[in-house]
Amino acid sequence: MPLYEYVGITATGTKMGTIDANSKSLAKKLLLKNGIKATKIHRYSSYSEKAFWKFLSLIGILLQQNIPLVEALKIGARQPQKKHAMIFEKILLSLEDGNQFHDSIENIFPAIDKNKLMLLRIGVERAGLKKVIASLLEQKRLEDDFSLNVQKALSYPIFVLLFAFIALIVVFDTVLPEFESLIDSSNASALQNIIMKASGKGYSSFVGILWYIISVILGLWLVSFSDKIKVRFFIFCNILPIIKKYLSAKSSREFLSSMSLSLSLKTDLMEAVRIASMSVLNPVHSRSLFEIREKLKIGYSFSSALSETRLFTDINIATMELAEQSNNLPATITEICRQAERARLHRLSLISQIIAPLSILVLGLIIFLVAYVVITPMVAIQNSIG
Repeated sequence: MPLYEYVGITATGTKMGTIDANSKSLAKKLLLKNGIKATKIHRYSSYSEKAFWKFLSLIGILLQQNIPLVEALKIGARQPQKKHAMIFEKILLSLEDGNQFHDSIENIFPAIDKNKLMLLRIGVERAGLKKVIASLLEQKRLEDDFSLNVQKALSYPIFVLLFAFIALIVVFDTVLPEFESLIDSSNASALQNIIMKASGKGYSSFVGILWYIISVILGLWLVSFSDKIKVRFFIFCNILPIIKKYLSAKSSREFLSSMSLSLSLKTDLMEAVRIASMSVLNPVHSRSLFEIREKLKIGYSFSSALSETRLFTDINIATMELAEQSNNLPATITEICRQAERARLHRLSLISQIIAPLSILVLGLIIFLVAYVVITPMVAIQNSIG
């Protein structure tokens, strides 16, 4: 039976909830029997992560104008877009029922990770909600910009290689079979024999590779639903040197970014470490970072506890050690985060400059190999005639 979401008026005030009914009109009648006059009613649909960021952006704009939270929610509830207006109204009603802002967010957006909810809670408790929302939106903007830059860097090479593969399929399925009978495998070179074995198999090989890639992507997606498999997967990734270095840099960046925001809200170090550990997506690294709290309890300095995780560079550890001695840890961590983001963008810029000519080089190599296989027997035939 369909589920309908409503906002209605009762004898005691405004009420919000859901009701099962076969139609919208029947839902209104059922609510009226229960003493609720529906003012808004529609089919229930869960709110996506995209809707969460849209809400956060709108409420952030209002808070930046120094509008109180409740008043900002009332303004948002009057906007013409019904779906977004309903989110504002639901949060407003939840606050009127005595719930906290972060609890209301969790009820409406259950898929949002706990770290963001915890930061919102600290923002409310320490009168820094405006700052937390601005920081979360800035992090989101940086991630979106980085993803866009990656797409731009890969679009041209992918376009070139795609047409190269199409050309190869045509050559292997239509051209090479015509020359297969002209080539004596006993007199041909090893390279010719290897390439000629793929004669007539271009399309089938392409389909096989495509299904393999789809299977890998599907497998990784399924891994994300099982915590045990996810942990084993990351343990395996940590064995591979290049992947290990990338994952360590990613986890350290996530940890320090969350630490920077938590400490800027005057959160104590132990609580900031707990929040930052939860923000790390890699479960192996998250567990290792969470143990920092236990080491701090037995007298470790923050920098020495970090160094034992082996996720941070020596220069970062040395910088934080000096910051601890000068009581300037929050500002130092913020600066390290900025440097890490600049370094990441610089690496992406270098890769984007290299990958385009590299794809052309690969395409040229493929054309050379195919031409070598096709032209060699033609030269041999010509030499035997002449």
